[in-house]
Amino acid sequence: NCNNKNDFTFKNIKLEGTTYSPKPDFYFTQGAQFDNILKKYFKNTKIIGPIKYDGVSFKKKVKKNKTKKIVICPSVGDDEVILNMLDGAVSAQHKYFISPHPTYKFIAKKFINKLSKKCDIRYLENVSTRKLVAQSDLVIAGFSSMVYEATIMGIPSLRLISLQYPHYHETNDKVKMIFNSLDLKKILSQKSFAQLKFLDKNKVKNYMFYKLDNKSFLRMWSNIKKYKN
Repeated sequence: NCNNKNDFTFKNIKLEGTTYSPKPDFYFTQGAQFDNILKKYFKNTKIIGPIKYDGVSFKKKVKKNKTKKIVICPSVGDDEVILNMLDGAVSAQHKYFISPHPTYKFIAKKFINKLSKKCDIRYLENVSTRKLVAQSDLVIAGFSSMVYEATIMGIPSLRLISLQYPHYHETNDKVKMIFNSLDLKKILSQKSFAQLKFLDKNKVKNYMFYKLDNKSFLRMWSNIKKYKN
């Protein structure tokens, strides 16, 4: 628990991993945003970039869709808020694709059952979220980091957020937040989403991911060698 320094293992080695969270000797982070948080609790942190994106190409598939494609990206714990807001806002004007977090795939059926009478919504289980986003016109999420990937690809994105619950995302990331179905419906009724303000791609990349140069793993090993020496 990052809100309480005492929750991390210090003199409770025997209870590490059960009662207390592990306290690493060295912590590698993917960008300044997370590094700034960890520096409050750990002295030894180093920004290396996102290893999970080594080998990933962030390229939008250039294609004009007659019917706009909207990708819905629920994460763990935000699906009810997203679904309820969409229920009062969707129509047959656009085509929707539900692409939940990999550990939350079972909620796709719930979205299909509730929204299929109001709009064209599909679940392509064997197509990755990133591939769907690359071909989309708009990305809708709650807490998901897919909004950052969309921004890097030049695709507009929205966060559907409830003011009744805690926010589990970076609230200063400048991604447009929608708090009710009425405002969402106004946006979805538009023929184009081009007027939605894009974030500065470089600022997003530098703040959240440091570098997307496929060399994060090299920086990791380089720093491990320095630390060992």
